Amino acid sequence: MAPSADPVVAQETKKTPLQLISQGACLPGIPKHPTFAAQRQWMLEKMALAFRVFARKGYTDGMAGHISIRDPENPHTFWTNPLAVHFGMLKASDMILVNYEGMPIGGNMSRPANAAGFLIHSAVHQARPDVIAACHTHSVHGMAWSAFGRPLEMLTQDITYLYGDAQAVYKDFGGVVLTQEEGDKIGAALGPKGKGMILQNHGLLTVGSTVDEACFLMTLMELGCQCQLLAEAAAANGIPKVYIPDESARYTFENSSDPETLYWEGQPDLDSIAANMSMSIEDAAISRPGFPRPFPNTPNNVLEQLSLKEKVIVVTGAADGIGLAVAEAMAEAGGHVALWYNSNDAAISRAEELANAHGIKSSAFKVDVSNTEQIESGLAAVVEKFGKIDVFVANAGLALCKPILEQTLDEYKQQMSVNVDGVVYCSKLVGAIFKQQGFGNLIITSSMSAHIVNVPVDQPVYNATKAFVTHFGKCLAREWRDFARVNIVSPGFFDTKMGAGPEGLQEAYRMSTLGRQGHVKEIKGLYLYLASDASTYMTGSDVLIDGGYVLP
Repeated sequence: MAPSADPVVAQETKKTPLQLISQGACLPGIPKHPTFAAQRQWMLEKMALAFRVFARKGYTDGMAGHISIRDPENPHTFWTNPLAVHFGMLKASDMILVNYEGMPIGGNMSRPANAAGFLIHSAVHQARPDVIAACHTHSVHGMAWSAFGRPLEMLTQDITYLYGDAQAVYKDFGGVVLTQEEGDKIGAALGPKGKGMILQNHGLLTVGSTVDEACFLMTLMELGCQCQLLAEAAAANGIPKVYIPDESARYTFENSSDPETLYWEGQPDLDSIAANMSMSIEDAAISRPGFPRPFPNTPNNVLEQLSLKEKVIVVTGAADGIGLAVAEAMAEAGGHVALWYNSNDAAISRAEELANAHGIKSSAFKVDVSNTEQIESGLAAVVEKFGKIDVFVANAGLALCKPILEQTLDEYKQQMSVNVDGVVYCSKLVGAIFKQQGFGNLIITSSMSAHIVNVPVDQPVYNATKAFVTHFGKCLAREWRDFARVNIVSPGFFDTKMGAGPEGLQEAYRMSTLGRQGHVKEIKGLYLYLASDASTYMTGSDVLIDGGYVLP
């Protein structure tokens, strides 16, 4: 809305448009670089990003469409894109430097420029010394609206950015631009103040003091053409259009359409592309601070690598089955072991046996992994007794092999509380210890059921819980990359109480390539490998150990 004559409001308008739109600290102005080379590289990189914005928004049309930027050091030359390269593939190093005579004089000389593009852009740059960047596309709605040979009407706030002389229409379409005369006509039609132009029966053209501005204005014009077409369709059915008053349109234009503001209008799209685009070969060759990281200071002898001497390992669900086998493996390799259990207090005597048999420290701790308070207390007790935690094996699990329609919600919640919540809670709390220590190793026991739909027994909830923790572990490997490793073990059927039940035993034999269930002694080596220094280059891996069960 245009301001009143109120002196306070009048004083406010003395601020720059960028200051007016910035609530609090003002956004900085357009970046400047200390050398021509740095400025040029920055401009070319922004140009490549602008092409990728156009590609994302669907402005591609065969070989048509181009962007140009005036060279900062030699203003009578400009950079443009090579002919017949998709917008989404263009890099800064692909651009071609041409002079006003149309001769390629620098940059990528391996491919020609677009002749029509040269004629249009050279005419614009010569006619308008203030123009640094120009964009031309054959976007869908831009081409559709160009068929009317009319300017966009002041129907939306965005289009007021092109109020008055900022918008032009070139009505003298003479076919594809292949003559200097046609190019000069287009350049003249833009006028001394034009920012955007509709090329009748052709497409759209925008200019700016930065490629960021010209790119944004192109997206604004394309959207404006789409809105205009929709409004025309509604108006044709008797719904009258409501125009923005001239005073309001002019006020919005004067307070929104300056180079700095339009530069910043372009940043969200450009930054989004920059954050997600794949690195070019040139980008990939640039050294990154802190890389490569050093190799670990571990023994060369593989048997020494497998030693867990003086390491502290926590194993949940350690009273029997795979958990007990893992605890045994850690103790046999010289590690100190904390056996966590919930209801099976056989873990107490197992811990004593391991300590006596292998000359290590071993204790049992009663911990319900679905209870965060007990986890915190258990971790604190382990650290108090052993001084640290090197490895945490999140092994505790619960299997209720029932179809979902036969399973109660309480049974569902029980499985989730152990198989999902238990792993998440333990990971979060031990992860904090790992981060504080600066080192750590998490091993999650998942299942081959994360990879397949088991038959003949239906167990969707169990399978889903294991799929969750598998992907969760991979995500943690990324998140914890600076201080800990995370890997997942996915066992098949082992001869334990959680192995194949009577209903599925024969099917387990048939499906297993080895024709049997596994013995827990056969999984000890895998957990030992993952816990030891033999696997220091391994993180985010999901290791199947299933006798070939899930093979095609």
